[in-house]
Formats: sequence, C-alpha cells, structure tokens
Amino acid sequence: MTSSSCCSSQSVFRTYKIPDFSVEVEREFLKKYDVENWQELLDITRSKWNSIFSLLRHFDDDAKMDGYSINRIAENLMTQPMNMLHDLCELVGHYTVCEPGLEPAE
Repeated sequence: MTSSSCCSSQSVFRTYKIPDFSVEVEREFLKKYDVENWQELLDITRSKWNSIFSLLRHFDDDAKMDGYSINRIAENLMTQPMNMLHDLCELVGHYTVCEPGLEPAE
C-alpha cells in the first residue's frame, strides 16, 4: 500500500507491509460502513466525535442528569463512533512502515 501527501507541492511516498488478513478485514469494514476507503471512514468517525463534543459543550455545568439519561446519550451517540474507532485501530494497527530496500523485522 502506498500513500502520498496531496496537500503540499512535494509528495512523500511510504510503503507499508501489512498482514494478509488485513486486506480482508479492510474489505469487511468498507462494506460494513458503506465507504470507499478507510480514510473516508476516519473522516466520518472524526465528524461523529466532533458532533458529540459540540453537544456536550452546550450542557450547563450545573445541569443535573440522572444515570438513565447519561446512559441513553452514550448508547445513542457514542456507540457507533467508538466501534468505528476500534475498527480503524484494528485495521491499521498491524501496518509496518518499510524503509526502501530494507525488509522490516517480524
């Protein structure tokens, strides 16, 4: 897998060694979340977390909330982004950057 920086005048290319099972895991995640690539999934995950943080900023410091309300917020707002973040970490956690001409250590 090769990536490049698209936002600068100079590009950087990196080569990654990934376990063969990661390719199938990636396909499953892309299908599960209906996205084209895992970078799109990162963007969606970030957007969901930003929405949660924005909502939480609007709670008054003195607001009283019972455990049921907090649980409902967590279930409805945080479950999907937490699962997405977990899946992304699982996907890229096994990547190893390869130096040109060097085989990475196992």
